[in-house]
Amino acid sequence: MKFSISDEIFQRFPDFVCGVVICKEVDNSGESGDLASRLRAAESDIRRQLTVETLSTEPHFLSWRRAYSSFGTDPTKSKCSSEALVRRVLKGNDLRHISKLVDAYNYVSLRYVTPVGGEDLGSVGGEGIALKIASGQERFVPLGEAESERVDAGEVVYAAGNEILCRRWNWRESDVTKLTEATRDAFLVVDALPPLTKNDVSRATNDLAELVTGECGGTARIFLLDAENANIDW
Repeated sequence: MKFSISDEIFQRFPDFVCGVVICKEVDNSGESGDLASRLRAAESDIRRQLTVETLSTEPHFLSWRRAYSSFGTDPTKSKCSSEALVRRVLKGNDLRHISKLVDAYNYVSLRYVTPVGGEDLGSVGGEGIALKIASGQERFVPLGEAESERVDAGEVVYAAGNEILCRRWNWRESDVTKLTEATRDAFLVVDALPPLTKNDVSRATNDLAELVTGECGGTARIFLLDAENANIDW
């Protein structure tokens, strides 16, 4: 299978770096006490370091707000996944357990203050995955819904053929490719804009891979993509 990032993404966001973990034969069932402890510690760190009132000017989120605005999305209404996650924590809510893979990527997202997500490769199909600009003709079924909705032309999206896996770059996941306890093969992704560097993304991606193999078994392959290396095969 392939993953590619379109040239237009790097033309518009030249400093974007993407870390990918390809997980195979994992056991995503059950809960992990270690992951729960890590999440509680990361939540405490966020509450010490940030406040709801200053999030709009926090550099990690300001970059994403500008990116969202550039493709016509109001970032005060649709927030990148990491800002939404941090806001939930700052409002006093502990992140609930969903699955070990989701717990692992939520932990890495909080630790590095950047969007992290994932898809079930068994549900993606054989066309490969692309990060691209949407045409507006694609199909998207939001997480938790049964019916598809319209995708705006010009959005940055993760897609497999005509199926959108994640809208507005990293805002909302698809119900079709969501990670479940039955997931065995997964595509996990770390999205990063400045102030994060390629070295930061490398550390985050390695941390994610180690957590997955430590808690879910299986194997994990790591890739880093940027303007000089925009395609991978596995």
